[in-house]
Amino acid sequence: MSERAIKTCDPSLRAQILAAAFEALDTDGPGRLTVRATARRLDIGMPAATRCFESREQLLTDMAAVALHDLAGAIEAALAAAPASRLARLRAAGAATQAYAERAPQRYALCWRIKDIDAQDENWLKASEGLCARLREVMDMGDPSPLTSHLAAGSLLHGYVQLRKSGALGPA
Repeated sequence: MSERAIKTCDPSLRAQILAAAFEALDTDGPGRLTVRATARRLDIGMPAATRCFESREQLLTDMAAVALHDLAGAIEAALAAAPASRLARLRAAGAATQAYAERAPQRYALCWRIKDIDAQDENWLKASEGLCARLREVMDMGDPSPLTSHLAAGSLLHGYVQLRKSGALGPA
């Protein structure tokens, strides 16, 4: 988020815009999601909306950071309840990821839409690292670069969810 947007955006308006954008994402997908469409949805002017989100990329980036944070929280909760074995913890992480993907498919997909976001954004990087930290606990990956870690963890979980959805792994 730019310094200007941080300084002039009312936090409650920002929260309302994010909530409306997530509502639009959940019902319509990311294709038509813009700052302008979200402002119309809230019946607020574009100048007020752009004080919080200067671009579609910035809005999607902040939304992706929230989705990554939520997914990491779901995995963390599953790991806390899982037995100590690596296999049990990997299964718990996979099941939590699958449940999140089924409960919020558009939000889950947004976690991996790197082409639509600013992958250098500080908030997104922090959320991505939070997810990767949970997965490194399970996968014993050591401490690779954040991007390598994100891609490895994402590939593992995304592949698992897709295989489970297709029925290739048998019944859930």
